[in-house]
Amino acid sequence: GGTLRHITSRFPNTLRTNGQNSNYVENGIIEGMCYESLISTHPVTLDFIPVIATHWKVSDDKMTFWFRINPKAKFSDGMPVTSNDVIATWDLLMDETILEPSQQITYGKFERPVAESKYIVSVKAKTLNWRNLLYFGTSMQLHPAHILDDLDGTSFLEEYLFRLIPGTGPYTIHEKDIINQESYTLTRRDDYWAKDKPQNHNKYN
Repeated sequence: GGTLRHITSRFPNTLRTNGQNSNYVENGIIEGMCYESLISTHPVTLDFIPVIATHWKVSDDKMTFWFRINPKAKFSDGMPVTSNDVIATWDLLMDETILEPSQQITYGKFERPVAESKYIVSVKAKTLNWRNLLYFGTSMQLHPAHILDDLDGTSFLEEYLFRLIPGTGPYTIHEKDIINQESYTLTRRDDYWAKDKPQNHNKYN
């Protein structure tokens, strides 16, 4: 427990972790604390390990990937994570109006994901590349479809300039804790869905 205070020489241009002006160090820290990907890599072996997805499968030709989402995974607003959130996140990153063309370069390597069921999503790569599972599985931090479905890219940039869209990670930033151009506070979630997973023991305060 406890509080860590950190002084920096600037206030970020946005608290968003995607879209225009979201590529500062501060945004990367927020992303790592407040959002999660489907899978990750083990810090020692570099093997793929579960995060939001409990299982994953790669087709024999290494062009199609399936992910099974953990039914226990929840966003900070209490909503469950489903296949639709994966699709909505991909749609957001592929929206040119978020003014971050590097995202379209990365995620344009894939066809639009498909919801095979509520908790199983598949995606097909357009070209063979050993990085494809890394790109889609470990780099894409999930955002909630129940919010994104009502936004286009421009609205996302405006509405979440200095607000945090809900994530699944161990921390969040409450609106009352954002003082524009002065400070913001990350708060550890008491209801973090994965706090009892062995890989999270002795982490996050």
